[in-house]
Amino acid sequence: MPVYLAYDHTPAAQKATPFVVLNLQACQTEAPVFRSEQETVPFSATVTVTLLMPIETHAAELSGTFTAEILPVLIQQQNLQTVQLSAPKTDRLLNRQTITASHKLEEDSKLFGENMERVTFHPNYSYAQFVGTYKPIQGENPTDIKYEYVPGPFMRTYVNALNNPEKKFLLLIEEINRANVAAVFGDVFQLLDRKNGVSEYPIATSEDIKKHLLENLDCLKDKDINELSDEEKKMCLEMKIPENMYIWATMNSADQGVFPMDTAFKRRWEFEYISVNEPEQVAKIEKYVIPMCANTEQGYYVNWNDLRTRINSILIDNCKVNEDKLLGPFFISKNMLDDIKANKDEKDRVLATDEEIRSDEDNNILAEVHKKEISYMKAFESKVIMYLFEDVMKMRAEKIFIDYAQKKGKMIFSEICKAFEEDGEHIFGIADIGHLRNR
Repeated sequence: MPVYLAYDHTPAAQKATPFVVLNLQACQTEAPVFRSEQETVPFSATVTVTLLMPIETHAAELSGTFTAEILPVLIQQQNLQTVQLSAPKTDRLLNRQTITASHKLEEDSKLFGENMERVTFHPNYSYAQFVGTYKPIQGENPTDIKYEYVPGPFMRTYVNALNNPEKKFLLLIEEINRANVAAVFGDVFQLLDRKNGVSEYPIATSEDIKKHLLENLDCLKDKDINELSDEEKKMCLEMKIPENMYIWATMNSADQGVFPMDTAFKRRWEFEYISVNEPEQVAKIEKYVIPMCANTEQGYYVNWNDLRTRINSILIDNCKVNEDKLLGPFFISKNMLDDIKANKDEKDRVLATDEEIRSDEDNNILAEVHKKEISYMKAFESKVIMYLFEDVMKMRAEKIFIDYAQKKGKMIFSEICKAFEEDGEHIFGIADIGHLRNR
């Protein structure tokens, strides 16, 4: 369906405001009505309408008097390369060439349906794996070995996009900075400069890639290279990323052992940083809790977001660390947070029953719940406390474990964990978080 962008240039408008036109039909009325978020406003003058096909391409401009139902929106052209950064375990998102983070990206990638391929970079990942190379393949006879060109995720997505220009295809790269991107992308790096969605500068194809394209591009199959038109020859002799091929990626700059990206590579991407306090993500963790002092009779729970926020405040104000070292909403995985909440809900359900009429099964449930609380507390130690001790404040641990340091505690991980099991969040000098007691 055609998508229209309307601009009101009438004297009544203080500035030219863009609208998406949902229903558009030419008519003779002199009072087209525009629906805004606040009120319905009539305009009597001509409205300029731009026809967008697709959204990012202005195909034609029309002038006339129209009746339309419209919604004010912020229209952004989709970036070709985008890199989204985040603190540990913060969600990330991407565009046509985008680097970002993961939960939100996972949702956005569903828009591509089956036209999406995912790859995870690692220190040993290579150009041959990413683009393609000849590999030994078992023949029809198990003892026969032959060599065939095996395309990588980039080449598979590239060929699919060329064969289906009416569809959009996504190549999703997880942990892009865990590999040496200059080596992995190789000459494909040149293709990342894109104009109107298409690579601005082509690269020449090697003999193996040329053969693969001749055999797999629908418009070139079963044709001799000498019979191809000049345009068809270009498709196998050189490569250009088409406008319907998107490359998204995730990265976390705070991770240990990652590769740096050079400036030339970075400038070909749009970087988007996801805040540790992004409202949409924070809203998802509001009901999650963490068990404290589970080994003691005074065991209780604290709200995970409250605890995370207070620890981050100490890291910023007292430790002067960068934002990418802060705790993201899902530093503790969603699966574990769900398990902790379900465990507490089960405990509350049993404790709501009068102790005198509880069954043996109820008592067994409480015993099992208590074991899980201890295991969750230990998991907090191995994830959060170890991260703070080993990665963030290794040389200045007393700056984050404030109360523990004031008690002259030894800055040894095992001793800090022991103090945490007894004092909970107080080892950080936190004393203003509400406790959720068992019912």
